[in-house]
Amino acid sequence: MTCNLLLTMLLLLASPATSFNDCEFLLEGGDPFTLVCKAQVSAELKQSFRDRWIKANTPYWIWMRHRPVSQMLISFHHSAISPCENVTLSLNCLHCYQSDTPGEHIEADRIHCHDGRFAYIVALQKTCGMNIECDIEHIALYYAKRGPPESSGAAQTVPWGMGWLWDSWMWPE
Repeated sequence: MTCNLLLTMLLLLASPATSFNDCEFLLEGGDPFTLVCKAQVSAELKQSFRDRWIKANTPYWIWMRHRPVSQMLISFHHSAISPCENVTLSLNCLHCYQSDTPGEHIEADRIHCHDGRFAYIVALQKTCGMNIECDIEHIALYYAKRGPPESSGAAQTVPWGMGWLWDSWMWPE
């Protein structure tokens, strides 16, 4: 009974702000993320992982920075940062480094941050032709389009405080 009450309280208190705090590493260091590769999500990758926010053939870009530790930013779908060689975050906007062009305003339901790499990230790196030997301490997944595609049957975004559920559909079946 106590576990059920605790779980219910956690679900009620879940908010986008709690998980956005996991993205603080994007602000650290001031060094920009540098583009390392761009690719498209293959049908095989889409079938292997349950990322409901994208479809097969969705383009994605991966930027890295190595100070103070290795960090990765992955962006799905075309956006204002797609053509950027270097990306930074300021005032809640991802934008091209040293550019006056407006960037991408970050909303909590469109960015998901994690400590450490997991199978989905490794698969995205391999598809992109990246070396997967490097340890990555922090990862941000940014979805430039809002919410899961309508065809998936999922009409709502995943609440931030339920990141453990979100992760569960990112692992291979």
